[in-house]
Amino acid sequence: MNSIVICQINNFSYICRKDEKYNFWTLFCPSNGTKIRFSFSNKKEEIQLPPEKASSPELVDIKITDFCPYGCEFCYQASTQKGQHANSFDIHQIAKSLSTLKVFEVAIGGGEPTLHPEFERILEHFNENGIVANFTTKNLNWLRDPKKWIKWLSLSGAFAYSATNANSACATYPAFLKHLIASAKLCLIPIP
Repeated sequence: MNSIVICQINNFSYICRKDEKYNFWTLFCPSNGTKIRFSFSNKKEEIQLPPEKASSPELVDIKITDFCPYGCEFCYQASTQKGQHANSFDIHQIAKSLSTLKVFEVAIGGGEPTLHPEFERILEHFNENGIVANFTTKNLNWLRDPKKWIKWLSLSGAFAYSATNANSACATYPAFLKHLIASAKLCLIPIP
């Protein structure tokens, strides 16, 4: 079984997990995603150098929906408008199981995860189980609702925007940034 310790280094909290099988520690910073693996042992036969894998997962990809209205040509998930959403209760059970395994973070995808009717609750499930939830999205409409994006971003580690191609990314980014700044000003969030 892996040991877990929580420590504070330079104002950052780290979760420290010892991998008994491979005899090394992994430090994970939930606030910025940094992972560091190391060993205190100086006996080469006791450790795998460099530690290439852990005996239990550190990050798990999870598909919460097969629904997606975008029809991207490059989609490897074959998600469609007829796709179904995973049951929130089942995802909660998965979050509990992953917590037992001491998983640090999940990468939530789909389909389009932000269109799952219980997306916020799903983020809460992982958050409540000490797992950092990250997600990939093509949908930026949720950024139009400051209450929604403030809540979602507070429950997640990061999100990635899935661009169809370089042109769409370049076209989307200025509008995305403009909208994010306008929303932040509405919420009276200080912007540097």
